[in-house]
Amino acid sequence: MTPRWIVELALAITVAVWAGNYIIVKAALATWNPMAFNACRCILAAALMYAVIRVTSAGAWRPRRQLASLTLLGGWNAAYQILFVLALERTTASNAALILATMPVWVGLWGQVSRSERLSPKQWLGIASSLVGVALVAGGSRGRVRFGRPAGA
Repeated sequence: MTPRWIVELALAITVAVWAGNYIIVKAALATWNPMAFNACRCILAAALMYAVIRVTSAGAWRPRRQLASLTLLGGWNAAYQILFVLALERTTASNAALILATMPVWVGLWGQVSRSERLSPKQWLGIASSLVGVALVAGGSRGRVRFGRPAGA
């Protein structure tokens, strides 16, 4: 069993990578073409993931059986990465982080609308409080939350 401190360290690293992602990508886009940057990012991530899988799975990975699923998921991920970088090129890192942080809200609402999931009163309260929080952050920025190109870009 993995020691607790290793799990907690891995979680802390994950949080740090996700938190810094917006700022690092935004800074890189000041000098890189968005598609070239994204291509390098995806190639590096794929190589790293492949190495981790080869080291940790001890031959249990069967890509041929999973090819259709991997292809579909890879396509969705590629679309997400392209849209993420293009959106980040057009707004601030804080706006992108704020918008992306609302994703659980939209997933929950989509589940309700598509009738694939019924939201409980607690979940509705969570959605409402999340949207109020976003409104407070956006309102507290004195109108600087923009969805076009940032000033000076």
